[in-house]
Amino acid sequence: MLGQLGSTGPEAILSTLASGDMEYRPEVGNPLRDTWLASVGFDPKSALAVQLVHSRLVVRASKPHELSGVQADGILCDNPDMAVVLTVADCMPIFIYDAESGAFGVLHSGWKGTGILEDAVKLMARCWGSTASNITALLGPCIGSCCYAVDEDRAKLFANNWGTDAVKHEDGTKRLDLKQANLAIAEKLGLCDIACSDDCTACRTDMGSYRRQGAHAFSRMAAVAGYPKL
Repeated sequence: MLGQLGSTGPEAILSTLASGDMEYRPEVGNPLRDTWLASVGFDPKSALAVQLVHSRLVVRASKPHELSGVQADGILCDNPDMAVVLTVADCMPIFIYDAESGAFGVLHSGWKGTGILEDAVKLMARCWGSTASNITALLGPCIGSCCYAVDEDRAKLFANNWGTDAVKHEDGTKRLDLKQANLAIAEKLGLCDIACSDDCTACRTDMGSYRRQGAHAFSRMAAVAGYPKL
């Protein structure tokens, strides 16, 4: 458990490697995912989920059936009986909550999707009249710059979009800093409260990591925002 969003908001929870692969499989189901959700207080049938596409697309939903066949990287909801569930394995989970309207959600922010936080705040404003001064964000564990070496082209693209501070230069290697990029976005938006995990998913062996485990062996972790019914 990462903590509560604000004083009255939902809990932000992240599974670990020990719970198994949390892959979202809408057609055939995933018993490990269902078992873990139930263990932390959520009804798997009340979980809002989508197929991820590494984008900045955020959708609003209040019931699971509304997301059938939907592809996106963020879900916002104002139904406290639902849980928002996305998977991550080095990309950053961002948990978000508007204390005024009660809207909350989870975003999946990798290097391609950096900036999704800004799009989510705009959608909250359109849907619920949310203002940044009422919004709390928790930036969850992700791959750190210590482990995120990239090529020149990707580093340049990231720096051009999110500033030179979002790219670290160490020993002739360029490394992306997802945390710095998203902190800068959150601060620019003027969110009322911003918390950030310092954990690197590639360093920590109890977390799922695409880079550490490899493309064919990595375990997805479930990032959940909601009100557990324990």
